Amino acid sequence: MKLIVHIGTEKTGTSSIQNALFENKVLLLKAGFYFSQCAGNRNNIQFPLSCMGHDREDEDHYFTRNGITTSQQRGQYYNDLKKNFVDEVNALKDIHTVIISSEHFHSLLVNVQEVETFKALLGNMFSSIKIVCYLRDQVATCISHYSTRIKTGDSDELSTFIQRCSPQNPYYNYLDLLDRWSAVFGKSNLVVDLFDKKNLKNNDIVDDFFYKIEFDAPQAKIVRSKQINQSLNYIGQCLLKAINSDPTIKKPLNPAVSKFIDTQYSGKAGNVDGPTYQRLFQQFKVINTQVALKYFNKKTPMFLPSLPQEKHKNEEAEQVIKDLFPLIQLLICSTTDDIYADICRDVAIKLENAEIDAAYNLMSLAHKIRPEGPTIKSKLRLYSGLINEATKL
Repeated sequence: MKLIVHIGTEKTGTSSIQNALFENKVLLLKAGFYFSQCAGNRNNIQFPLSCMGHDREDEDHYFTRNGITTSQQRGQYYNDLKKNFVDEVNALKDIHTVIISSEHFHSLLVNVQEVETFKALLGNMFSSIKIVCYLRDQVATCISHYSTRIKTGDSDELSTFIQRCSPQNPYYNYLDLLDRWSAVFGKSNLVVDLFDKKNLKNNDIVDDFFYKIEFDAPQAKIVRSKQINQSLNYIGQCLLKAINSDPTIKKPLNPAVSKFIDTQYSGKAGNVDGPTYQRLFQQFKVINTQVALKYFNKKTPMFLPSLPQEKHKNEEAEQVIKDLFPLIQLLICSTTDDIYADICRDVAIKLENAEIDAAYNLMSLAHKIRPEGPTIKSKLRLYSGLINEATKL
């Protein structure tokens, strides 16, 4: 029996891969593939969590939330997972390949000893073990990771967050990442590729992953989810940062509120300015050249610079959030009053020439508060028409 371990990296379509594995379980089983479920049904995060050094405190919130507070309990957590995995694999019939997937292998296992701990958990059940890893330009990864961090409660400005983007940070040092997995599992067992649409089979991360693991199923039979875990646009980021930094708003947010923000304000966010991008990109030149030579057998650059096209800040969006925030507090913390329809309507009108999508979202909220407002209904029809026309272009 073979094992395939998908280790990310983070921000390379891992959620899409995991959803495809989960939602096509029956199809995979018929073809002899089994997606492990004992460490999480979509993201097998418990594998990397259990293999972290006991002296590390960066994921203490997970362990304390589950009543794991001592080194002895951490050890028991590891042993229990190991037993569950052995039992899971031993119960399989007519399966030739087991699949494990978690992008947190990339972020949580930061030294060789921790990767060796994971290998020990796997035991001697598999005839071969392949490690699948996708890499993305570090600056693009950082900007996308920033959006995720805001969704999970951070309120830092991007200018502060990007200071973490350096070769000294294990999260962004792909040479160290691949070297430690190579040291434990062997370089020949690493399957490394770039997260770039032009580089993926059918320009699709799921198709590419299935191709790499040799799962061949008719395209029409594969269940595909809508794109998930998308980045927030600039307004969405400003909104969540304001909410995250306000101590009067209870955390975590109501799931309906989180879903609304995630859905209505998804898209491309503000970017770093050109000089900052160049500085960040250049600092990875040496290690990326080494990765290209060592793991791709190429002397050409692994990543090409992609200078930001979007304006890196949107002062108008920031002002809109400031204008709206008293209303946002009330909407989250209590019931709404008709007067707040005026606030939503007026700010939407201010924004209609610059950010039509955001204006539409705000006017929709005003419509929910005051469904019969004539100006609100008229503007909502206008915005809907403008958006539809823009979509056709």
